[in-house]
Amino acid sequence: MRLLYDKVYEQICKVDFESIWEGFHAYHFALYDDKKVYFKDKTIMYEECFLGNTSIKYDNEQIAIWKIDDYSKEDPIELAANMVHEMFHAYQYELGEKRFPNDI
Repeated sequence: MRLLYDKVYEQICKVDFESIWEGFHAYHFALYDDKKVYFKDKTIMYEECFLGNTSIKYDNEQIAIWKIDDYSKEDPIELAANMVHEMFHAYQYELGEKRFPNDI
C-alpha cells in the first residue's frame, strides 16, 4: 500500500492545479483500508472518520481520502485522477461552498 501511495503522490505532483481552476491547489490525502490509514509521512491505525471516497476534516485540515479494497488491482494514474477530484471538494469546503448533493 505504501508503494501505491507513493505512485499516486508522484502522479499528483505532475498536476497543474491552477490550470484546472484558479486558486485550486493540492491537498494532503490518505489511502486507507480496513486496518490502516496511509499518509505521506505516516501510517496510523484505521479510524472511523475514514468513510468512503471523499474529503474530510482531519487534524484541523481538509484532506482527500480514498478506500482501497485491493491495492494490487489499483491503477495509480486512475487513482490519482480520482484523488484530484476529491481534492477539489476539499477546495470547495475551504472556500465555504455549501451546495452539495445529498448522496445519502
